Amino acid sequence: MYRLKRMARFATGRVLDVGFAQKPNPYLRGEIFGFARKTAPTPPNYKGVMVGDAANLGNVDERFDTVIAGELIEHLDDPIRFLSGCYQILNPGGKLVLSTPNPYYPPLMWFERLMIRRFFYHQEHVFIFLPRFLVRLMERQGFENVEVYSGGIVLPVFHLDLPFPRAFCYALIYVGQKP
Repeated sequence: MYRLKRMARFATGRVLDVGFAQKPNPYLRGEIFGFARKTAPTPPNYKGVMVGDAANLGNVDERFDTVIAGELIEHLDDPIRFLSGCYQILNPGGKLVLSTPNPYYPPLMWFERLMIRRFFYHQEHVFIFLPRFLVRLMERQGFENVEVYSGGIVLPVFHLDLPFPRAFCYALIYVGQKP
């Protein structure tokens, strides 16, 4: 929950939570809308739900002050098109807040080096993003002042989700602003 709390702190104004269906963010406040591939129940703190393809986000007629996408971009075949769509539906001064697994998370690094697929290998992940390249992709789509934050660490045995230094955390949070 640390990652969700931290992402919610960046959300202001009218918010679109893309890919919310698996894990709605209970910490978001205000005028919150969910966006999912198929119809999903509206969480209590959300005003409504939109259905569509994240690759075609630019076709959404409405505008938002914040777009959130938690643990989504690594699943998309065309992340550049997605980032472009986020930019299109943001109001001037709006923020994109997204999170994705940290490729430098120590267990992931070792399993990658040893090519062990049993752990930390997700069949639905199309990409894994090095932080500097995801920042570059966001900047190439027009986002400015892109910052990278720790998304914490999950200790499943103890059911804990805790703050952790960015260099060693499980997920990274990226925040970029539309000029």
